[in-house]
Amino acid sequence: MTKVKLTIITQNQKSREKADHLSDLIQSTLDINVSPIIEKYFKFDNSYKISFDLSSYTQLNLNNNFIEFTDRICSPWVLRYHKNTKNIELFYIKKDSSQIRKNEFNVICCANFEIENE
Repeated sequence: MTKVKLTIITQNQKSREKADHLSDLIQSTLDINVSPIIEKYFKFDNSYKISFDLSSYTQLNLNNNFIEFTDRICSPWVLRYHKNTKNIELFYIKKDSSQIRKNEFNVICCANFEIENE
């Protein structure tokens, strides 16, 4: 079974409601309907961690489209491929040169997208 996860870390969000709203917007942008886990992220002030488990989401065709899928949120993403396991990871870290696809995504400071083959 393949595990697919998207984890987003926000900044400058003082309430859970703002993280909920961002989660809804991400789901709409990615055309997914998955209940995320949203929790305070204590490494940064006013931050939340939003985690989506997309493993059972059968509408995703990520074998060919995972780069386009993540690019709907922001860019650039750094790709890491693990040859032995064929696992794929994409990392995003916000920088001055980052491209944010919607103004509301400006609160995303980093993200991780993983495809883990078992």
